[in-house]
Amino acid sequence: MSAAKNYVELMLLHCGKTLAKMDGRTRQDWENDENLRDAVCMRLMSLTDCIKEYLKETPSVAERFPHIPWDNIVRFRDKIAHHYEGIDCDVVWEILESDITPLHEAIKNLARDDAELLPAHPQDRDAV
Repeated sequence: MSAAKNYVELMLLHCGKTLAKMDGRTRQDWENDENLRDAVCMRLMSLTDCIKEYLKETPSVAERFPHIPWDNIVRFRDKIAHHYEGIDCDVVWEILESDITPLHEAIKNLARDDAELLPAHPQDRDAV
């Protein structure tokens, strides 16, 4: 498996788990549950790290999906990885509310472009 294919599989996994973790959660849940915030931020860090590496190998993806703010994702990755204490939970909430679903759809489209990119994990295949 190429590194690019592996990154797509991992992006699907991290996006799917982030969405599942947040399913049915309210803003109140987000504000009151430090474990939830920590878990989601860790998934987002892993997701954005995969995206950063994938973009290095496949820079044309930014042109294929211009509605996704790839540069912002990479900058967010650097912020969350190196300045964890300075993360604005309101900003992360907004990302979860408005950006994760379109990003997940773009990643699923990447996987559909090549049938070999289907996740090896059966629970994630339905998401593609």
